[in-house]
Amino acid sequence: MEFTDYTLIWGNQLQKERERYGDPLVNTWEEMKRLMRRRFVPFHFHRDLHNKLQRLIHDSKSVYEYHKEMEVALVRANINEEWEATMARFLHGLSSDIRYVVVLQNYVELEELVH
Repeated sequence: MEFTDYTLIWGNQLQKERERYGDPLVNTWEEMKRLMRRRFVPFHFHRDLHNKLQRLIHDSKSVYEYHKEMEVALVRANINEEWEATMARFLHGLSSDIRYVVVLQNYVELEELVH
């Protein structure tokens, strides 16, 4: 992988500035990711992801699409919650007609709840 366009110019300039001021060069991917996030990710990005997750509902999507969208939102927001909390979140976002049927079913895992 390599940088292109503006990120290539930014990365080269970053290294030159660090060299000029006697700072250690960026030599790990973890450090580069940290610097890139600070430069390119808006400060409200994580808050927006959390808000999107809070507002996520089943509506006109299929249950599987809703589940997939919720999983992607959890990963992007870097949320590692207990399975019970995720199942409650999933159940709460389902349309009421489906939720009423689902609560009568026996499920232990999220996958069982989705099916």
